[in-house]
Amino acid sequence: MSLTGTGGYPLEGHKDSIKDRFKETKKESGVSSFSFPSSEHLEIQKRWFHGAYQLLYSDKDISKALLDSWVKPCFVVDYNDSAKLFTLGVMNFYAKEILINRSLDKRIEQGLRQSSGFANLKLELVVTRPPF
Repeated sequence: MSLTGTGGYPLEGHKDSIKDRFKETKKESGVSSFSFPSSEHLEIQKRWFHGAYQLLYSDKDISKALLDSWVKPCFVVDYNDSAKLFTLGVMNFYAKEILINRSLDKRIEQGLRQSSGFANLKLELVVTRPPF
């Protein structure tokens, strides 16, 4: 007797549950795992990212569909003040590649510099799950 639910996945509570499969996939996939700082700590950085997004959105050279599809889903992961390193999370490797290949990472970094006021701010993109 098979203990599978929709799509052939094991039912909850079975020893080979979806959660167990996810843990194994996560280990093998190389997806980064972060312990997210409190949301209060990153509130200013979230505003910086929002400001950068608004600057990009007002740029006539970038399609709105491109921004809505690839930049808008990004989320703030961390900010290291001493290194001026802004870490932005993306949902998968494909999204990261799109951002890099279309030079959106450089434009986001430029927007972050403008909205934060730090001329030497650097951007790092990481593949991870959002904190929510």
